[in-house]
Amino acid sequence: MKRYDVMRSIKLIIAFGISLSLCACGGSSNTTSTSSETTAATAETTAAPETTAAPETTEAPETTTAPETTEAEDVAQPLTVGETVTIDDVCEFSLDYSTITKDVMPPKAGRFYTHYEAETGKVYVDVCVSYKNLQNSNVSADSVLSGKLIYNGKYEYNGFSIIEEDSRSSFTYTNITSIAPLSTEYVHYLFAVPEEVESSNGSIDIILRIADNDYKYVMNEGNAESEEVQTQETKEAGKTSGNIEIGEVVVTKNAEFNIDYSNITKDVMPPKPNNFYTHYEAESGKVYVDLCVAYKNTSNSNVSADSVIEAKLKYANKYDYTGFSIIEEDSRSGFTYTNITSIAPLSTEYVHYLFAVPEEVANSEEPISISITIDGNTYDYNVR
Repeated sequence: MKRYDVMRSIKLIIAFGISLSLCACGGSSNTTSTSSETTAATAETTAAPETTAAPETTEAPETTTAPETTEAEDVAQPLTVGETVTIDDVCEFSLDYSTITKDVMPPKAGRFYTHYEAETGKVYVDVCVSYKNLQNSNVSADSVLSGKLIYNGKYEYNGFSIIEEDSRSSFTYTNITSIAPLSTEYVHYLFAVPEEVESSNGSIDIILRIADNDYKYVMNEGNAESEEVQTQETKEAGKTSGNIEIGEVVVTKNAEFNIDYSNITKDVMPPKPNNFYTHYEAESGKVYVDLCVAYKNTSNSNVSADSVIEAKLKYANKYDYTGFSIIEEDSRSGFTYTNITSIAPLSTEYVHYLFAVPEEVANSEEPISISITIDGNTYDYNVR
């Protein structure tokens, strides 16, 4: 190969890598400018299950593991806003402030800043800790603070940390930031929770682990008798089998769900696509039967999204098909993989089950039924 051809190939590879990076970075943090912005060109990312890499995410703690079941709450030391705690030769810290908000903003936002906007139906509980490093060397900012949130005494939520930068005018990632000796930095711990956590009068307790010690901050003492808090607990499991229709709400021991919609399509698109989104296009000669289920986790802890639904499709009362699940993200604007996603307590997420079938299935008038298993119960839904 001539040198000219080699250089041209390298440039093409670099250009392709840059375009993929731009597509993957449409995550949970948003960079805002008060000056005019250039609109990005619309780009589609075909996400066939066999070939597409998992989307990049900055909220791994929320979506990867279930909350730890420890006795930290019982042994945690009480902590109040403004109280300074000193751990000799390790750190000095205080709780700077806490808030519940739809959009986490830096305290002194500059002209350009990073902020964190919650997805539809959720808000952030933001806990800001002022942390001074008393050790004789740098410490990684993602190692100084961890925590969990307990709502109404039973529902547990994990979170993730970010850190302020540029004189409190923006945020950056803790896993790429160090805190120098005798330096004071502001580390935030964010919990994405359902909007009802803000609107109800349920208790909110924050357990923070700093320097191997647990501290409890009571953000809201709550009222156990409030109607909003008791609503979920008074619902009883109902239908355990049989046919279900679109929009019919079914309550099980650990979930509430309903079929949001079903569709037969060549290309599965998110309901509210943004400029950058993931979609699923069927292979030549095939179409997808797309079943969308709104699933609310009513258990006490996170559940893995790939474990909540199992489904099988039967065509013309004789042909059986298996499928796979995906889950919506970013306020229904894209898809991600269920095996890397968790559903938090009291959160409603949209899980899709896709079946690749021959095109003739779409064009015929033969019946299509889907058998759905959720929380150990099996239901039947007729696509047509």
